[in-house]
Amino acid sequence: RMPDGEEVNEQSLRKAFGNDVRATFEAYCASEQTMDGKYFVKLAKDCDLIDARLKERDVDLAFMKIKEREARRITYAQFLEGLVIFANKKGFSV
Repeated sequence: RMPDGEEVNEQSLRKAFGNDVRATFEAYCASEQTMDGKYFVKLAKDCDLIDARLKERDVDLAFMKIKEREARRITYAQFLEGLVIFANKKGFSV
């Protein structure tokens, strides 16, 4: 869910983030269709998202929040939810 309680759906997030985000997600999936927590953190570091407002621990916590309970990897739709969390943590509304 988005911070305002609205249900997150892939189509609305694609519209907000564009198609380059999909290519970036796929590049960090390590030849899988899903991404693990290690690459989620690596992507945040490589894209210079880690700063005073968004710490590495926040990225780890976001991953834990968006993944399914027993899962170790996230889908593209869940990844987009993570980007919304990052944006909100940095003070942007999406």
